[in-house]
Amino acid sequence: MSVIAYQLATTDQQRSMLVAWIYTDLSIASVVGNPLGTFIANLWRWQDAFIMVAIITVLATVVATNLIPKDLVNEPASFKEQLVLFSDRRIQLAIVFAICSAGMIFGYYTYIRSLIHQTLGFSLTALSLVLLLLGVLDVLANQLSGRLAAKNGMKRLRPFYVLDLVLLALFQFSMQNAWTGLLLLCALVFFFALFGSPIQIFVLDVASHDYPQATTLASTLNAIFYNVGVAVSSFTADQTLKVAGLPALGWNSLAYCAVALLVLVTLVRITDREAMKG
Repeated sequence: MSVIAYQLATTDQQRSMLVAWIYTDLSIASVVGNPLGTFIANLWRWQDAFIMVAIITVLATVVATNLIPKDLVNEPASFKEQLVLFSDRRIQLAIVFAICSAGMIFGYYTYIRSLIHQTLGFSLTALSLVLLLLGVLDVLANQLSGRLAAKNGMKRLRPFYVLDLVLLALFQFSMQNAWTGLLLLCALVFFFALFGSPIQIFVLDVASHDYPQATTLASTLNAIFYNVGVAVSSFTADQTLKVAGLPALGWNSLAYCAVALLVLVTLVRITDREAMKG
């Protein structure tokens, strides 16, 4: 979807906001879909929730088939020709950045329910409301992410990653109180979600300019390596939990954030150097 939006847009602002809306729609689907699925499962059977997903998937496929333009420009290329994309150092760093950014999120978010209910002491009823609040913040952050991506998005992310480091350093101490812990979780969810559109636009810009035959492949990299980051950080979160407990999960995320910031600074420098040459 992102490569279609990227090709259809005529300005940087349009590209970034269209990509941002893709991430926003995913967040909205999560915010609405989770409680709706739970409601259906409680009202009827849990199998009915999966039937609902299947029906919606069929409808979405039909709609997409009719709405997606058939005349998009796409240079035919073999898979081998597209793999040249991975030889670019900027793409290599962008991949590491995506992995570590996902890692800093799921380094603690893997156990978000336990953090809210067990560590902060919120009831199960309040847990649902807190998760809804976090979902809304994620939606708002994705919109801001699109605005950041419109111009030098990666460069504009740097102060937010410094802020993320500070917040994660305060994680264990903030978890000692319900309200400071909740405030910190809200801030983390909002600021962590800002990287989505800038990194996607950055990778697509590099591909469209230097590797047009690999634009479609480039559009998948963020999603693929984001999931790698989720898997790796979920594992390290589990190990951290076994050794030091729930409040220590912030240190797990902080390690990923520190690497992500280092990669981000390096990536911006290389990009600026390439721009000066061009």
